[in-house]
Amino acid sequence: MDSTVSILGRAAKRSGFERSTFKDRNVPESMSSITILPFFGDIRSMVILSSLLLHRYKESKKYFIICSWPGFEGLFPYVDEYWSIKDKLAERMFSSSNGMTNNSSIAIAVERSLNYFFEDVVNTSELSEYYNNGITDEFFDSFENIICFKPVLNSLNVLGRQFAEEFAKREGNKVFLSPTKLVHGWGKKKVQHHKIGIDFWISLVEFLLREGYEPVIYQNQITTHDLSIKFAEKCLYVTDRNIINVMSVMHGCGCVLDIFNGMSRLSLLARTPYVCCDERERHNGTKEFEIDYLCGKKNSKEYIFSFANLITIGYDDVWENSLFNNIKKKLNNIFSHVEQLPSTSESYEMVSYEDVKKAKAKKMGVRLLKLPK
Repeated sequence: MDSTVSILGRAAKRSGFERSTFKDRNVPESMSSITILPFFGDIRSMVILSSLLLHRYKESKKYFIICSWPGFEGLFPYVDEYWSIKDKLAERMFSSSNGMTNNSSIAIAVERSLNYFFEDVVNTSELSEYYNNGITDEFFDSFENIICFKPVLNSLNVLGRQFAEEFAKREGNKVFLSPTKLVHGWGKKKVQHHKIGIDFWISLVEFLLREGYEPVIYQNQITTHDLSIKFAEKCLYVTDRNIINVMSVMHGCGCVLDIFNGMSRLSLLARTPYVCCDERERHNGTKEFEIDYLCGKKNSKEYIFSFANLITIGYDDVWENSLFNNIKKKLNNIFSHVEQLPSTSESYEMVSYEDVKKAKAKKMGVRLLKLPK
């Protein structure tokens, strides 16, 4: 009879995963004692899962495995195992992620394969009972209070001596950004994806350089364009696949620029100020203010409300006049009152929902007092 460890190895291989973090000595003797979660949501949902949901949900489970994107294991140090989907599959799946769901044929096939090996496979619909564009009543009924988890960050030296030295040499204000291939808008009461070409990102980086900023560009083979050929040594590039190292660079920069792509959600866990371009309807529809208060009340933040499709159909003059100049103002606001950033050690902090209620009441009050034209 096969041991549980050998079954896990076979299940991972056949389902398209690599066992990234595990300790075989902790594996239980029975497969019935193991719970496994395949999760291929977007960046925002990964942050929510890591910080607010999974460490509470798994409390009643004996042995817990999460299967997800490569490099994100650092967001879940409290699980027993982390399995990374293979890169070739990840490339084909990522564009199908929307919130906690992923409707790609690969994600469906993966879950079917895991059901063959495991008795307890968690579907994301179970998690949506606790979070569905906001904390649900079921969350409070089950867990009573909210505990925000934030992972430990690393020194920049883990990215190599050369990177750390080059980072220290750059004297201007550093702005972290990621030239993603997709941006997020809102339509038909749900998040909509828009493809974005490389020209927009080239124009944005050129603008930042002209204004004296030091762009620090995070790029990878799955979700982003490659700007290194265009800008060579004019910018610093982060290509590390370990998301904790990426967040450490965010923290080192002191400011993250989120262009409709969710990077500001990662900056909350990186304890780093941010400037975020977002659609107001998407911002309200997904209750971003709730996440801001629960995970980043102490974070300095600036919002620019616009439309995601503007950057897919515009050109240099339109981008500069309607977006880039506003970005410059908001970045100046962030850097004009630089504060010492919070500790980067691992933390579990109980947070109050009262601040969210006050913010919601204030928003509703403004709406009620708004006079018609």
